[in-house]
Parts: sequence; C-alpha cells; structure tokens
Amino acid sequence: MREEFVHLCCLSDRSIGTGLIKPSQLVEEYARRGATAACITDYGSMSAAIQLHKCCRSADIKPIYGLLVNLVDDKAEKKQGHHNLCLLANNLVGFQNLTRIATIGAMYFYYVPRVDLETLRQYTEGLSVLTCGTRGLAAKQLFSSTDADLQPLFDVLTPLYGGHIYLELQDTPTDAQRKLNEAIIDYAEANGWSENVVATGMPHYLHESDADLHRSLYTARNYRSSGSGYPVKGPAHLKTRQEMIDSFTRQYRGQEEPYMRAITNADCLVNRIEDFDLREGVKIPRYAG
Repeated sequence: MREEFVHLCCLSDRSIGTGLIKPSQLVEEYARRGATAACITDYGSMSAAIQLHKCCRSADIKPIYGLLVNLVDDKAEKKQGHHNLCLLANNLVGFQNLTRIATIGAMYFYYVPRVDLETLRQYTEGLSVLTCGTRGLAAKQLFSSTDADLQPLFDVLTPLYGGHIYLELQDTPTDAQRKLNEAIIDYAEANGWSENVVATGMPHYLHESDADLHRSLYTARNYRSSGSGYPVKGPAHLKTRQEMIDSFTRQYRGQEEPYMRAITNADCLVNRIEDFDLREGVKIPRYAG
C-alpha cells in the first residue's frame, strides 16, 4: 500500500479566519491514513509549530514546519496588497530562520504580517520555497507580464534558494489556476525543472463536510455579509492521494501525466526534509528564586 499523500501547503486554525484545521486533528487524520508526515504552513505565523511537534512525536510521524509569507515591496510602507510564498524548513537551521522571518513579519504587521525580499535575503539557509497558487509570486509574474514568462521569478528566487525552488500546482477548479498550472508545466518542461513541480490541494479544513462551517467562519471572522465573496473555490478539505489524482484527472483529462508526476514529486520533497527535534540547542531559562 502506498503512503498517504501529504499536502505541503496546509492551513491550521492558527491562520485566523482562513484555516479551520486543529493541528491535533491534522496529525490524527494523517496517522489514521498511514502517512509518514504532517505539514502546517500558516499565514505569517509559526504558533502551531510546538503543538505540531508534540502531536507528531506522539503519532510517530515526521513534522514538517512551514510558513506562508505575505510578501510586499517594502515592509515599512503601510500599504495594503501582498503576494504569497510558502517557505518550508528543510532542517533545524531552516526552522530557526522561519521563526526569525515570522517575527519580523509580526513587527511590520499592517492588516497582515508582512515581509519583503530584503527580509528573505537575510534568512535563506535551510529553506525550500513553493510558489503558491493564484495569490503567489508565480501568478503575479504570469498575470502581470505581457509575455507570460516565468523566468523573471527565477531570476529573483534562484540567488536566494538555488535548487530548492518548487513550482506549485493546485487542483482548484478555476480558469486562473488552470492558466497558472499550464504555464508552470510549460516553463518547467522547457527549462529542466520538471522534478521541481509539486502538487498540493491547499487544505483549509479537514473533511469535505466542513465546507459550510468554514464558509460561516470566514464570514464571521472577516465581518462580511453572507452574500459577499467567499475566496475558496472548490473543495478545500484534506484530500487523499486518490482524491488528488481524481481531481487532476477530471480537470485535465488526456493531459494528466505532468500532474501525476507533480504528486510523486511532492512525495519526494516530503522524504528529503529532515526529521529534526525542535529541542536541539534550545536553552530554557531556569527560575532561580
């Protein structure tokens, strides 16, 4: 039996108003499915990391720590609007850099935690980067460029992350996501990056039956009316490997091969990430009173 698929972009309930998955429930569900790892990548926050660590150790599976950064041109400028990158810790040094980036993001909070490229340049060691979906930097480059060329994105990211850049395919059933997916595949095949294309379902909630609850939570926490725009398009639950295969097959019938390869590539990335202990090198002050 194949190991269960692990989503490398996943929102917990620490992504306030966006995610609905409790870290303990995520780990329990992955363990039940026979997965070897569990990953959380919250928006601008590492607050789920310790709970993820404890739950994974109890379940004997590997925790993967990540951070969805809200990237702006200048973090000191109080201006709305951002694009996303997903950072993953490959090792303990990478985790320490994630915590630094998250701390800086909180210091420059303006509607959301925010960082800029200068922040990322300071803390690159031990990290991998995923390009995210239609709110990511790859989408920004694609939809703002007249020639739809992703090369400028690589010109920015390669000096920072080298070969640890991963182009992300999502199964969201929208025209924009389809255009982004196809552009990523075309670029990767033309430039020798096919092994660095990975798939994720970007889970926002645990079970498909949680969709209505998630919509209500989003409405309440973001002070919106029930008739206003809901940003999650299509099922956003923690899909199984077979559900990911079925979703891509349904949308790209006759062109499934690169999407199936992206699922396998995600497995390979999960296996390459180290299983490290957060307690290594941590010094906890003692009360001497």
